Formats: sequence, structure tokens, C-alpha cells
Amino acid sequence: MLLNIITPCVRKTNLPVICKSLRSDLTLIRWIIVLDQKELTSQDYELLNKLQETTTCSVEMLAEYKKWSVSGNSQRNAGINALKEGYVYFLDDDNIIHPNFWKYYLNTVATGKAFIGHQLLADGQLREAAPHYVKTSHIDAAQFCLPLTLIGSNRWKADAYEADGLFIGYLHHLKYKQFVFVNDIIAYYNRLSVVSTKDAVSD
Repeated sequence: MLLNIITPCVRKTNLPVICKSLRSDLTLIRWIIVLDQKELTSQDYELLNKLQETTTCSVEMLAEYKKWSVSGNSQRNAGINALKEGYVYFLDDDNIIHPNFWKYYLNTVATGKAFIGHQLLADGQLREAAPHYVKTSHIDAAQFCLPLTLIGSNRWKADAYEADGLFIGYLHHLKYKQFVFVNDIIAYYNRLSVVSTKDAVSD
């Protein structure tokens, strides 16, 4: 099953580390990086080429800018609009996939359901996954992975600062039977300077 990873991006220097956490040896991955700017520059194309040389993932780079949008939201929507099939995972430019993610992804894909897991924060605390936490101020985009068919025509509220909770909260409320909660960490938050490359990609 194709895994579409959408990364809204303003911190381009983080992309090489994030790239190394993508396990294209386990599943087919399409990584769509959506920059918060009006157009791609020559430097952006150079970065794209370097990323493509270091991974077997399909890597694409888009530019999406809306003055009235909270950074990240319209970029996620642009990424969704480029998709036709598969699963969707939102990996912001300050997050890294935890090695545990892959076993839950592979297990859940077989069921066709979405899954939500814990996120490890920079201070060592957990952002927990539970039905009562699927709401604003309690969940991050990197905590959930879901089939594109479940998203349908729904999109992120571009001008909302707590769009993570609004987006997934609505989908969970609408189709809660299609969600599975895993009692394990699936992503790191704001730990790029803490988690080494070895830690990020180890089994």
C-alpha cells in the first residue's frame, strides 16, 4: 500500500534528517514536501535533488503560500489535493517518525483503518493517544495516519491555529469505528537536535 507523507515546510535544513527516518524498504513511499512560499527557487531544486539521491522514496516538492493561512495548513491541503490513493501521514518539519511507526502502519494497512499513537516530546513527556484526546490542544498531526478515502473532501481549516484537532477530531467523530488506538510511540516532536540519526531509523 502506498504511504503518502506530507511535510509542510519552512525549516528546510531539517529535511535530510527527516528523510533518514523514512523506511522505503518496508513500503512504497511518496514524500510530498510543500514549502510555505510562492514558488520554488534554484536552491530548492538543488535540495530536492540531494534528497532524491539519498532515498528510494519518491520525493516531490511543491510551493504553496496563502497570506491569510496559518503556516502548515494550506500546505497540508495542497499535499492532499495532489493525492489519488493510499494512506496519508502528516509529518511536519519539526517531527521525526519513530521506529515503532512502521509495524503499526503495516499491521493497520491490512485492515483498511486509521491509527493514532503517542508522540514523544522534547522534554521526554508523552502526548498520549486516546479517544478523549482527539480534539484541539491535545493531538498533533504526526500522531495519526489514515487512508485517503477516509479524508474524502475534508480539508484542514487554513486559518485555524489548532487545525490538527479540528481536522482529525471531525473525522474521528464522523467515523470513529474506522480508528484504532495504539499504546505506543509513533513519532517524535521537536526532537531533531536530541534524537540522533541512528535512533531515528533503528529497528
